[in-house]
Amino acid sequence: MYLNHSKSNKYLHLTPLIFTVCRSLDIRNSPSELSQLRNCTVIEGFLLITLMNQHNPQEFTQTFPLLTEVTEFIIIYRVHNLRSLSQIFPNLSIIRGTTLFEGYALIVYYNPHLEDLGLSKLTTISRGGVRLENNIVLCYVKTIAWKRIVNSDAEITIEVSSNPVLVFVLFLKNIH
Repeated sequence: MYLNHSKSNKYLHLTPLIFTVCRSLDIRNSPSELSQLRNCTVIEGFLLITLMNQHNPQEFTQTFPLLTEVTEFIIIYRVHNLRSLSQIFPNLSIIRGTTLFEGYALIVYYNPHLEDLGLSKLTTISRGGVRLENNIVLCYVKTIAWKRIVNSDAEITIEVSSNPVLVFVLFLKNIH
């Protein structure tokens, strides 16, 4: 498979895409560490993105469109100023859950600026549940058909502890 890097159709420059199966990744402390995901198509293992406290939203601009699958679990924990996962993981579609973290395959916990998950391509969590808690401005999670994504016996824990005034202020800010 090849990727067209040309600016125009006049000269076609094709670069081969590199597909890589990566091992478990523990990404912490800095958004620049997300570069470890470069070229990963599948993570055989888990993905932790944690403890990023002193960063601004502009530092979360990397994108990893090749990543489509994680075989174990994903945890997003205490990542400040991350607004959405949509740009970072635009094509993530499968979390297998071969190994779980306390029964869960997807945990998104205490991300104070996360407004939406944005995992629009996520269609399958083969084993394990979903736990979304203490993300005070997270919206739209109850509009996701989680029961179609997870296994029938999986636990779905969604704690929407939003401050309604804060959510409304963010809404107004985003429409202008």
